[in-house]
Amino acid sequence: MLVVNSNRNGIDNYIGANSFAEIAFEFQFNKNVYLLNDIYEPFKDELIGWNIKVLKGDLSCLIDQGNKHN
Repeated sequence: MLVVNSNRNGIDNYIGANSFAEIAFEFQFNKNVYLLNDIYEPFKDELIGWNIKVLKGDLSCLIDQGNKHN
């Protein structure tokens, strides 16, 4: 799952309640979760503990993974 956590109303890397719930759900089922941007500070401990992958705007690792499955 790719979470597009853009800046919102002056808040960097914002993740809303619904997206956070989806991330928790995906973690429960051992799915990969990627953040398009950096860690959202209010959820930092959970996101790090759930081993969320931070892309910092670089989608190349997802493109590389997709090519391996073709």
